[in-house]
Amino acid sequence: MKDSKLVKKYRFDISWFFVTLSIIVLINIAYMYSRDKTLNTVEKTDFKVFTNLMYSTSLNTKRFLHISNALTIVPHSSKEKTRQALFHIALITPKSCVENGKHSRNKPFLCDLFPSADAIDKVLKKTNTKINIKGKSYNKIEYSTKELGISNVRNNAYLIRKRKNTNKWIVAKKRYYYHDSAWENFYFFISKRYLQTSSLESKFHYTKHSIYVILLISFLLWLLFKSRERKNANKYKSLIAESNKIKSEIVEKDREYNILKNQIYMIEEEVKDDELKLTSNTTEDTEDKRIILERIRKKTIQQTRLNETLITLRDEIINLEARGEAMYDLLDEKRVKLNSDQRNLEYQKLTHETKALKQLWRHEPTWTRRQQIEMKVSLAQDNLPFTLTQAFIAFERHIDDEVEKCFDGKELEEALDKTLIKKIGIISRHNNMTRSQQDLYHEIRKARNKWVHGAIYPSKELLERLLSALEKTDVAPAL
Repeated sequence: MKDSKLVKKYRFDISWFFVTLSIIVLINIAYMYSRDKTLNTVEKTDFKVFTNLMYSTSLNTKRFLHISNALTIVPHSSKEKTRQALFHIALITPKSCVENGKHSRNKPFLCDLFPSADAIDKVLKKTNTKINIKGKSYNKIEYSTKELGISNVRNNAYLIRKRKNTNKWIVAKKRYYYHDSAWENFYFFISKRYLQTSSLESKFHYTKHSIYVILLISFLLWLLFKSRERKNANKYKSLIAESNKIKSEIVEKDREYNILKNQIYMIEEEVKDDELKLTSNTTEDTEDKRIILERIRKKTIQQTRLNETLITLRDEIINLEARGEAMYDLLDEKRVKLNSDQRNLEYQKLTHETKALKQLWRHEPTWTRRQQIEMKVSLAQDNLPFTLTQAFIAFERHIDDEVEKCFDGKELEEALDKTLIKKIGIISRHNNMTRSQQDLYHEIRKARNKWVHGAIYPSKELLERLLSALEKTDVAPAL
């Protein structure tokens, strides 16, 4: 499990390493194959030069050895009497056979294989493609370049050409690639040369400078990519932090806004009560009326000041929300520049939030579930307007349901027309509600009035108690 997490974490780096290694191997294959093909082409050219020379001049064995020995390697030690041929070639006449650079690496020697011109004639006169020379099977080849050749299963191949109107032949050892088909030659290189005979040392030797350059470029590109990836991740983190800071400011401002609205609402209620006292017959004393008027004046001034502060606070919240929306757009722009793992995590988070948002319209969940759904997408845990509105509507429905159990007919109609406070009083008497339950219902009623008339949030504790009370009823969320 731990290993799989490590692989997932460093998946990109592992992939980068294997891509780099693949490029090195491909370049190494291309270079070594190109080298082999170049040497093969050189051998063909050398063969044509020798055969053309044989046609244009009287090429005797002495002159042939003088020219062909130029294609040999001088031994490191003077004690060695033989030299290795870079291009193994032989001149065969009716009387003799000479070849260049006799060396153990050149076996089988050409003159041993074709001791005389008559032996070559005998081989090439056979019409079938399979021929036998000294107990070994060979395939006869006719190249598209009109050259003749033979090859055996051990990948030994030979080019053969005869001078016209003579019995003189030139035979050359061909280097590996004796097919006309490029695909057959490449398959032979991969299966026989590259995988079977080439050592790691030789592979590295021929392309070591290219490997160094590729590794250096790959490392620099990897560093560049990682630095950009880290830069994008840090930038995204800073934007997330700034976005969270804006959210926190909005939540704090919302709380201040809610407190101010509550204060204004309470002042309005107090002013209404004082105005009601003035219009009623309970206050006839002039001094009392003057005191009430003065209190109304002071409360009106206080209310005006609070309204001004409320407007300023509202504008601040609107500006913060605009900044938050701009931040979301910037986060969307930066999100696509993250690496795939980080981007997947962010998209999973967004998907969960979107899924939770859609669940707000789910029919008849439990109140606890309804609360949990909205909390996932709300800025603050106590800022749940959808759940709160539905809960207050459901509370009123519950009160009406309880009233219906107490009356019927005309009495029921009259009871349902009463205010919420009176309905709670009715069911309190009929249901013998405890004092604590009555107090809870009246707290909910007051909070409901504040929410409906002033959009004032109740406390988180009261919301919890409201939802807990509704869970015990048959009233489910309407939506």
